[in-house]
Order: sequence, then structure tokens, then C-alpha cells
Amino acid sequence: MPPKPFPFPVSIGIDICHIPRIREIITKDENKRLDRFTRRIFNTSERPDAQKLIDRYHRTRRREEQSVEAHRNTTLLRLAEWLAGRFAAKEAAMKAISSRRLTWHDICVHSTGKAPYLTILDPPRRNPNCSAHEGGEKSASWPSTVKAVHEKGLTMSTSAAGMEEGVPNSRIARVSISHDGEYATAVVMAFDDATTSHENQRQ
Repeated sequence: MPPKPFPFPVSIGIDICHIPRIREIITKDENKRLDRFTRRIFNTSERPDAQKLIDRYHRTRRREEQSVEAHRNTTLLRLAEWLAGRFAAKEAAMKAISSRRLTWHDICVHSTGKAPYLTILDPPRRNPNCSAHEGGEKSASWPSTVKAVHEKGLTMSTSAAGMEEGVPNSRIARVSISHDGEYATAVVMAFDDATTSHENQRQ
């Protein structure tokens, strides 16, 4: 007798990130690598949170470098840990949702003062009037849609008319981010269409 299928259509992804690797990105090449990194990894709704920590790092960098060694700079460490945690969370989401080739900008990590959570943006229908967003894919009003999802913190349900305009749906996913020593880890639990299809085939 074959084993019973898992009762819930969810998948799990996990990732680990070496924090010193992110710290090097922050401190090398006069922050040029940091700018490229944030633009590549974060969409327009996430960058303000990242920029706040980056600005704080720049404000305190000289003062802290005079008092402690650079590798012990507390503001630098906090920024590196935050970026590494977000990076690991997005990598984990890509592993959890194997039915799609998610881009970095398809995944939003939300901070509400409590536990963080993820929003996964579904791909919109293609529209000839769509403009390209920063990830290179086409979607109408993508930055404004991402911002709305981020601010509301809710799963959006769009109408057929909204889909014709290229506005994506979104799904909430659960994430846990942890830091220990030189490593940041993240675990993501999310609904995955591929999981449902696979279990249906086994039945």
C-alpha cells in the first residue's frame, strides 16, 4: 500500500547566507557593489527599508570606525545581518515554490514590527501596453502594485479586468529568519501548485 499523501498543498524551502560575504559587498568599491546588490535583490517597495539601514550605517560609520575595529562595527553588522537574512529568505522562497521561476522582485519580505512574512506576486497577463519593470519582465504598474501589497500586508484578489491590465495577484507565505555567528538562515513555507499536482497524480 502506498503511503498517504501529505494533507496540505505546501512546500518548504531553506537557505543559508554567509554574513561576511554580505559585509564585503557593503564595504568594497565605495558602495557601488551595495547599490547593485540592493537594486537586483529588492523591488521598489522593499528598498526604503534597506535604504534606512544603509543611511544609518553611513551616518555612524566614521564615528564607530574610530572607536572599534571595522569588523566589529555594530551598525555595519546589523546592516549585513539584515541584508543576509532577506537574501536567504528570498532564496528559500524560490526553493519552496518550484513550479515557477521566481525573480528576486517577485518576492517581497515584509516587516510589521512582529515576525516577518513574504508576499509572492503571481505573474500578470502580458499586455502590449505594459512597461518593463526593473527585473526586465513586463507588467503594467508593477512598482505601484508591489507597493500596495507591501503597505496592506494582505493577499490581493484581482478581478478579470485587473488581470487584463497586467496587475498581478499575490500570495502570503510564512518565513522564519534566524542569525547565529557568521550565518543567516531562513525557512519558507508556501503554497505550491506543483505540490498539489504531484499529490493528485499519486492518488
